[in-house]
Amino acid sequence: MSKDTPKEDPAVAAGAPLSPLTPEPTPLEGAWRYALSILMALYLCFASIHALTTPTGLTGLQNAPDEAAHVFYAKELHAGRYPTQQSVGSNPLGYEWHQPPLYYFAIAQLTPLGEKPMRFVSIGLGLLSLWLIFQVGRRLFPTDPLIPTIATGFAALLPTHIAITSTVNNDAPTEVLFSCVLLILVTSFRGGFTANRALYLGLAVGLALLVKATALLLILITLFALVLLKKNGQETRQLLSYALLSMGVVLILSGWWFVRNGMLYGEVLPLQSFKRAFAGTAKASDFVQGMGWGGYLSWVGQWTFQSFFAVFGTPKSAEKGGIPIFLPTPIYGIFAVWVLAVFAGITRLHFKRYQLFSLLQLHGIWTFLATIGLVLASFVFFILTYFQAQGRYLYPALLPISLMTTLGWLALFPEKSKKAAGLGWLVFLGLIAVLYLFMAVP
Repeated sequence: MSKDTPKEDPAVAAGAPLSPLTPEPTPLEGAWRYALSILMALYLCFASIHALTTPTGLTGLQNAPDEAAHVFYAKELHAGRYPTQQSVGSNPLGYEWHQPPLYYFAIAQLTPLGEKPMRFVSIGLGLLSLWLIFQVGRRLFPTDPLIPTIATGFAALLPTHIAITSTVNNDAPTEVLFSCVLLILVTSFRGGFTANRALYLGLAVGLALLVKATALLLILITLFALVLLKKNGQETRQLLSYALLSMGVVLILSGWWFVRNGMLYGEVLPLQSFKRAFAGTAKASDFVQGMGWGGYLSWVGQWTFQSFFAVFGTPKSAEKGGIPIFLPTPIYGIFAVWVLAVFAGITRLHFKRYQLFSLLQLHGIWTFLATIGLVLASFVFFILTYFQAQGRYLYPALLPISLMTTLGWLALFPEKSKKAAGLGWLVFLGLIAVLYLFMAVP
């Protein structure tokens, strides 16, 4: 086999859709059977501590961003009032009026109980997110339980992720639905895009569009995956018919939301109304005038990098406009070295990709990279207008980030050392999570 030719399944060569190019996942044996349960239990413990001890209300804390505004939206729905730009007026808590309503409908009945019970909805979604990462990893790498374990552990022990998924916001359901779409696409790479999978895909995308506008990226991700399926044998007519089925489900579920926006604001996405309402928000231009684009992007890049891993606030920092508080600087230096090592490992894998991966795995990896790229591009586009330096905006792509960083990290080590390198990384993350809670929790 030429080194420039990927390993090909005979069924694909015969023109069939992507049939199993790697073995089906087999039951885990030994200690691996408990890996997911242990990681989910650790996450549940850390997230519960954060949820129960972090102050609620209008805190302005970086580890509970915009929580009061999300709670306000849910309370309005519980009272029978649908938030719009006109209805919230100048209310300082009404600025999430532009968000789709599904998440808020889900938590509205809990509002009489207070914020802390509502936070446990996010924790439940965080647990589901971990399960999805593990399942996708098992489907792509069914003979190597180390990869899904380390990837799931990364998400479970990531301090900011623990914080964001243990407060009231619509980030957790967005992440879950992005992960659901990726699970469906990876499953389609294995067995073809079928009518049932088209229905599930339409359901996931449609629900995601009712949670956050970022879900529009899922349409592009799906189109990219369909191109890969077409390239490798599935008939164009079949793909188109199932794609139309998915789109029909999406329109049935979420089309009313865009029609409603058009009737209220004159645009399916109220972008211009959003800009007018956020006229007083800090903008990129406010900082570029003093430090130039290079200084601004460097500053935002540093804060975004640090806050992706760990950021929090205190009542005192909240009084100063919500200035972020970070862990000791050397810790982020270790994270930076790790990221560089991950890139080195991914580069190494790139030059051996056709020897190391099947077509199924390559398509999964390419879809992951496309997802990360699109989420990152949308974030960059956002910060070119508004000053936002929050790594949580990359969390819709946390599943592919977790799996790709795991692949890159493990690629640097010989086979006999991979387990120690992976588990050592999780031990380090666990210690950082403990330190984070010690510093962030009052």
